[in-house]
Amino acid sequence: MLSTAKVAKAILQSDIASGTILRPDDIAKPQLDLLPAILSRFFASFVEVLSALINYLLEREEKLNLLRPIINKVPDYHECSVEPEARIDQFFTVQSLCSVSVRGNAHMQT
Repeated sequence: MLSTAKVAKAILQSDIASGTILRPDDIAKPQLDLLPAILSRFFASFVEVLSALINYLLEREEKLNLLRPIINKVPDYHECSVEPEARIDQFFTVQSLCSVSVRGNAHMQT
Protein backbone atom coordinates (compact mmCIF):
# COMPACT_ATOMS: atom_id res chain seq x y z
CA MET A 1 0.00 0.00 0.00
CA LEU A 2 1.25 3.48 -0.83
CA SER A 3 2.02 5.85 1.97
CA THR A 4 0.14 9.13 2.13
CA ALA A 5 3.39 11.00 1.50
CA LYS A 6 3.95 9.12 -1.78
CA VAL A 7 0.38 9.74 -2.90
CA ALA A 8 0.66 13.46 -2.09
CA LYS A 9 4.00 13.66 -3.93
CA ALA A 10 2.57 11.90 -7.00
CA ILE A 11 -0.43 14.23 -7.13
CA LEU A 12 1.79 17.30 -6.86
CA GLN A 13 4.22 16.02 -9.53
CA SER A 14 1.39 15.33 -11.97
CA ASP A 15 0.32 18.98 -11.69
CA ILE A 16 -3.22 17.98 -10.77
CA ALA A 17 -3.16 19.98 -7.56
CA SER A 18 -0.95 22.87 -8.63
CA GLY A 19 -3.23 25.51 -7.13
CA THR A 20 -3.44 23.82 -3.75
CA ILE A 21 -1.08 23.14 -0.88
CA LEU A 22 -1.19 19.39 -0.47
CA ARG A 23 0.25 17.67 2.57
CA PRO A 24 0.32 13.95 3.41
CA ASP A 25 -2.18 14.66 6.18
CA ASP A 26 -4.63 15.92 3.55
CA ILE A 27 -4.62 12.47 1.94
CA ALA A 28 -5.28 10.70 5.23
CA LYS A 29 -7.86 13.24 6.40
CA PRO A 30 -8.98 15.24 3.35
CA GLN A 31 -10.53 18.66 3.69
CA LEU A 32 -13.97 19.03 2.17
CA ASP A 33 -12.89 21.63 -0.40
CA LEU A 34 -9.67 19.85 -1.39
CA LEU A 35 -11.16 16.90 -3.26
CA PRO A 36 -13.40 18.94 -5.59
CA ALA A 37 -10.48 21.24 -6.40
CA ILE A 38 -8.21 18.32 -7.29
CA LEU A 39 -10.91 16.49 -9.25
CA SER A 40 -11.91 19.58 -11.22
CA ARG A 41 -8.25 20.20 -12.12
CA PHE A 42 -7.85 16.55 -13.15
CA PHE A 43 -10.98 16.56 -15.32
CA ALA A 44 -10.01 19.89 -16.88
CA SER A 45 -6.66 18.38 -17.92
CA PHE A 46 -8.43 15.28 -19.20
CA VAL A 47 -10.89 17.37 -21.22
CA GLU A 48 -8.02 19.38 -22.76
CA VAL A 49 -6.26 16.21 -23.91
CA LEU A 50 -9.47 14.69 -25.21
CA SER A 51 -10.34 17.92 -27.03
CA ALA A 52 -6.91 18.04 -28.65
CA LEU A 53 -7.26 14.44 -29.80
CA ILE A 54 -10.71 15.03 -31.27
CA ASN A 55 -9.52 18.20 -33.05
CA TYR A 56 -6.58 16.28 -34.53
CA LEU A 57 -8.84 13.50 -35.82
CA LEU A 58 -11.33 15.96 -37.31
CA GLU A 59 -8.55 17.94 -39.01
CA ARG A 60 -7.03 14.73 -40.37
CA GLU A 61 -10.38 13.58 -41.76
CA GLU A 62 -10.95 16.98 -43.36
CA LYS A 63 -7.55 16.89 -45.08
CA LEU A 64 -8.12 13.33 -46.29
CA ASN A 65 -11.49 14.34 -47.74
CA LEU A 66 -9.76 17.14 -49.65
CA LEU A 67 -7.23 14.68 -51.08
CA ARG A 68 -9.71 11.95 -52.09
CA PRO A 69 -10.75 13.55 -55.43
CA ILE A 70 -7.10 13.93 -56.40
CA ILE A 71 -6.31 10.36 -55.44
CA ASN A 72 -9.30 9.06 -57.38
CA LYS A 73 -8.18 10.87 -60.54
CA VAL A 74 -4.73 9.29 -60.50
CA PRO A 75 -4.78 5.73 -61.87
CA ASP A 76 -3.43 2.98 -59.72
CA TYR A 77 0.30 2.44 -59.96
CA HIS A 78 -0.26 -1.16 -60.92
CA GLU A 79 -2.43 -0.17 -63.87
CA CYS A 80 0.27 2.24 -65.07
CA SER A 81 2.98 -0.40 -64.92
CA VAL A 82 1.05 -3.22 -66.66
CA GLU A 83 1.39 -1.82 -70.19
CA PRO A 84 5.14 -1.11 -70.04
CA GLU A 85 5.77 -4.52 -68.48
CA ALA A 86 3.77 -6.20 -71.24
CA ARG A 87 5.73 -4.29 -73.90
CA ILE A 88 9.05 -5.28 -72.30
CA ASP A 89 7.95 -8.93 -72.19
CA GLN A 90 6.89 -8.68 -75.83
CA PHE A 91 10.25 -7.18 -76.77
CA PHE A 92 12.19 -9.98 -75.09
CA THR A 93 9.93 -12.62 -76.64
CA VAL A 94 10.48 -11.19 -80.13
CA GLN A 95 14.22 -10.84 -79.47
CA SER A 96 14.50 -14.46 -78.31
CA LEU A 97 12.53 -15.65 -81.37
CA CYS A 98 14.82 -13.65 -83.66
CA SER A 99 17.95 -15.06 -82.08
CA VAL A 100 16.62 -18.62 -82.40
CA SER A 101 15.72 -17.92 -86.03
CA VAL A 102 19.19 -16.49 -86.74
CA ARG A 103 20.91 -19.47 -85.10
CA GLY A 104 18.69 -21.87 -87.06
CA ASN A 105 19.59 -20.16 -90.37
CA ALA A 106 23.30 -20.25 -89.50
CA HIS A 107 23.18 -24.02 -88.98
CA MET A 108 21.34 -24.50 -92.27
CA GLN A 109 23.92 -22.51 -94.25
CA THR A 110 26.90 -24.55 -93.01
